[in-house]
Amino acid sequence: MTIPPRVKNAYQKVKWPLTFLVIGVLVVWFVTSVLYDLKWTGLGGRAIDSNYQHSKTLWDWLDLLIIPLMLAFGGWFINRSIRQAEWRQEIDKQREQALQNYYGRMSELLLKENLSEDSPDKVKAVARTITLATLQQLDPDRKRQVVKFLYETLLIGWLEFVTTTSFEEEAGMESHTSARRHKSIMRLREANMAGVNLAGVNLAGANLAGVNLSGANLHGAFLMDAHLHGANLATTNLQGAKLEDAKLVNAELMGAKLVGANLRGANLHGAKLEDAKFDKTTILPDDTHWIRNTDMHRFTDPKHPGFRWYPIGD
Repeated sequence: MTIPPRVKNAYQKVKWPLTFLVIGVLVVWFVTSVLYDLKWTGLGGRAIDSNYQHSKTLWDWLDLLIIPLMLAFGGWFINRSIRQAEWRQEIDKQREQALQNYYGRMSELLLKENLSEDSPDKVKAVARTITLATLQQLDPDRKRQVVKFLYETLLIGWLEFVTTTSFEEEAGMESHTSARRHKSIMRLREANMAGVNLAGVNLAGANLAGVNLSGANLHGAFLMDAHLHGANLATTNLQGAKLEDAKLVNAELMGAKLVGANLRGANLHGAKLEDAKFDKTTILPDDTHWIRNTDMHRFTDPKHPGFRWYPIGD
């Protein structure tokens, strides 16, 4: 019999507290039921006889040793806490230095080497190598800064909204807005951005194909027309994310939270949606809303009779 994931998660949360509780109960039972009646422990009390010199009991020895032991443990715990705090500060300092070094090296490529779509492949390769190596050293908050830097410097693609105005005799002046996606200059495939916090960030048109975004927070992120082909989005929070026309071909979305997400026009060809979470506010690729008996295979499986194909694009 297969145990539901919800039950497994609940068990994992209470496993250790429950274990310690059981051990505590057993210790209390052992002390009160077994040791209490043994005279040599001194736990059950003893008759008072002024003419008899009692030998030291276990409780007497514990009474003598408990304060030194507590002081020794307290000193060890404080020293350990100080060392851990110093270690965390040193790691944080190293990560900040790595981020600043990255900004410096990428700025040189942008300003001196004129890193652009027309740059030689070797210059693009250097930028990619520096980026992937730096991401391996950074914590989720600093990874967020790198992603925003890459998007704002137009290195990983972007979506441009163009507004045109026309005049028609019957309707008068009319404005039309269209979107144009610009290709990425460098690719982030295989970049490790697990757990990164990109909530609310604008990444419309970004090329994040093959990126590891498992466990990331993309709540409310703008990912319209984003290229997420083969991206790892397992257990990622995509609640309320704008994913219109996103390329999610072969993306791993197992356990992803898609409550309130807008997937209108998104390409889910081959995407893995096991245990993904939807609700009635989720907009599906065909502009319908998810309901309990929705067959998501019609968006992911090309062999499904109702499969609808969307262009994969770049």
